[in-house]
Amino acid sequence: MKLLNRRIMAGRWLYKHSPKLLLALTAALLAASIFLTPTIQSYLEPRFVTAPESLSALRSLLVGVGASLIGATAIIFSVVMLAVQLNFARIPFGLFRRLSSDAPLLASFAATFMLGVAIGLCALLPDVTWVAPAVILSGWSMLAALALFYIAYKRALDLISPAKQMQIVLRKADRSMRRWESRANRFAPLLERRPTPGVNRDMARASFFRLHPHWEADVREASSHVIAFARRYAEQGEYDVSAVALSGLISLNARYISARGNTFFGTNPFFTTPLSSEAFISDTLEKLRRLALSAQGRSDEEQFIQVMATLANLCATYAHIDYGREFGVELRHSQLAASYLTGIVEGAHRTFGPDVMMEGVRLLGQCALVLVQARRALGTVTIAKSVSKLSLLGLTKSGYEPLISTAVQQLATLAFEMLRSKEHDIKHPSAEVRSSIRMIAHAVLLTDDTPLANQHSAHLKPYYALTDYETFADNLTKLINAVIERPAGDDDAKRIIGHLSDWSDGIYDGEKELLLDAVNKRSFLAFALIHWVSHVTEVLVVAAKAPAASDHNRDQLIRNASWLIFVLDWLPDDKESVAFVENLELIEQLFELALKMHIRDQAEIAEAARSILLRWSLKAGKHQTGRGSLKRALTALCVLAAWKDGSGWMAWLKSEFSSSLAKVQIEDKVRKRTAHELRKKAQYPSRDGDILGVVGYHMSRVDHGRLAEGLNAVADLLDPEAA
Repeated sequence: MKLLNRRIMAGRWLYKHSPKLLLALTAALLAASIFLTPTIQSYLEPRFVTAPESLSALRSLLVGVGASLIGATAIIFSVVMLAVQLNFARIPFGLFRRLSSDAPLLASFAATFMLGVAIGLCALLPDVTWVAPAVILSGWSMLAALALFYIAYKRALDLISPAKQMQIVLRKADRSMRRWESRANRFAPLLERRPTPGVNRDMARASFFRLHPHWEADVREASSHVIAFARRYAEQGEYDVSAVALSGLISLNARYISARGNTFFGTNPFFTTPLSSEAFISDTLEKLRRLALSAQGRSDEEQFIQVMATLANLCATYAHIDYGREFGVELRHSQLAASYLTGIVEGAHRTFGPDVMMEGVRLLGQCALVLVQARRALGTVTIAKSVSKLSLLGLTKSGYEPLISTAVQQLATLAFEMLRSKEHDIKHPSAEVRSSIRMIAHAVLLTDDTPLANQHSAHLKPYYALTDYETFADNLTKLINAVIERPAGDDDAKRIIGHLSDWSDGIYDGEKELLLDAVNKRSFLAFALIHWVSHVTEVLVVAAKAPAASDHNRDQLIRNASWLIFVLDWLPDDKESVAFVENLELIEQLFELALKMHIRDQAEIAEAARSILLRWSLKAGKHQTGRGSLKRALTALCVLAAWKDGSGWMAWLKSEFSSSLAKVQIEDKVRKRTAHELRKKAQYPSRDGDILGVVGYHMSRVDHGRLAEGLNAVADLLDPEAA
């Protein structure tokens, strides 16, 4: 193994230093030949003196070799240039002229021609004293000619390679920008520096570029060549080449931003300023839009996806533009690139299938994340609305159904990333993202659903599912678990808790409407919504207990959690709705939440959950649904009341149930049957198998005496005659 590693390291070293070694070897041989010229002359001269005809033969040989080399140069030059120009037929005319007159290639053939002439001139040696220099010079000329032929061959291969052509174009643009950068640096000392208060810009550099608007001519030319390359090779089906070209366009824009430096200016909301316009960036985005339309016109999915990916990458590239912190974090050009991407994605459904639309939605999500991570969450509102609008295609066009879950996934990720954002205020953008998700949910509820297929929940799984990984709820839980471990002075934890408070403010209203809509449509999305509301309520309470939570945020989180759990109190009480909701584990969710909050001494949330559970017991109990709703809910309430001795919950249950029962009409036979079952449960708590799940598990953990007291008290209120 050691020997193999050494061989690999030696091979890497030789590959890295081979040009230097070859140059050193050539220089050493050349020096040796010069040094040994007298020795060689002393060896050859006697032989030519004794045979005078040998000198004539040498002259003839040199003339023949020189002439042959000149002829070979002409032939090879013609063949190579013809082959190169035939390959250039697929590239733009401007670049064709540039590459057809490639200086290194022409110089190689010119040098080879001159070497042939030099060999021919060696035949003019006057006498035998010049034999050794003529032989050595001719030998080196032939070796150099062979080397130049090889160099010309490699250069020709580079010229016809699309990747090399792109490098040539980009290097030319880079050299041009370097020259103008150098000129701008030399110009800066000539301009008197008068700093403008509140303006953190390089005014000298900006002034120089405005005085020389043609400085970006080479960059624009390179941009045009790159776009032409991408279109031409895509039309021929060579998508690898078009991908290389569009990648070069991204690097060209990044280099342009670097050359500009601190000369970008933000827009003014009150008046237009010419300093904020960027012709090159606008021109680049417009060229990409036209390229996308061209790809759409010929139904070229591959190039259309490449253009979308390029716009998304440009959105990320433009996020590095510094507009000056005094102007705020604007990201105007990133938002412009995102708007171009939005436009072409919204028009793609007329030509392309769901795979292109899904990729477009994913790229829009990436653009939105770029804006959020760069503290420009407000710019994501338009993207979120566009994504939600595109998702509706999954409801109107057959085969586009996966587009819905893709859109929800992007919006769920965006909503979560806003919670981690370093931006100061995310209240409005996060509310808009929630609104977009709910709009999709309401639209999904207009379609048919079945218990087995459960398409509604499948479409909205990325946001509302609790059992899958990397959903919004899963990521939120992991985030808050990390936050509660942070110390009180942790700035990141404080910011995240503040964002969570803003995000949850007013969340109850939209979730209430969605839950009622799901119940009215008898959609099993209601199951996910009930569990989601309960889970998020618990998360908000846990976050409020974090050491980094301020008093204001703590109060806000508890208030928001309280209002959110009361969403479950709005469930309708008609028989059909009650029968449907009873299949969704509402009683178990309310019981579990109330118990957790009771254990954590979160009295406000615990009391809210028990009150909702009590009211639901009476809502559901007045109907005979076959689920034993009244018995199950009252048993859960008795377990809660018996959990802690001296908590006062038992007295509350007796008093509140008595007053609430008087306001509800429940059939006598239902009351008597429920009372009988509760008394039986109080006498034999381990024999009844009706109470299963989380309530049954915790029933075995409470004091049986207190539990029996509660069960008998409730039973006596239901059926006073049998008391």
